[in-house]
Amino acid sequence: MEVYETSVAVLRDLKSFNEECAWADILIASDPLPDCDGALTIDRFTTKRGGYALSFKRDGSFDIETSVETRGQRPWAPH
Repeated sequence: MEVYETSVAVLRDLKSFNEECAWADILIASDPLPDCDGALTIDRFTTKRGGYALSFKRDGSFDIETSVETRGQRPWAPH
């Protein structure tokens, strides 16, 4: 899938990880993902730590915002 020239792969299982890692800018999966050089990986552990939101721009770039950044560092909030 491409969103404003950014390639995004949503993996249902890790069988296709190497193939998807070769072309994608962003990999998204519910299973834990290994590192992929040059790509942003988002899995259940990533979202648990920071809760991600991606904003895609028409020029092909994207912004990443986490809930930790949005809510700030509060003593009662896990970080």
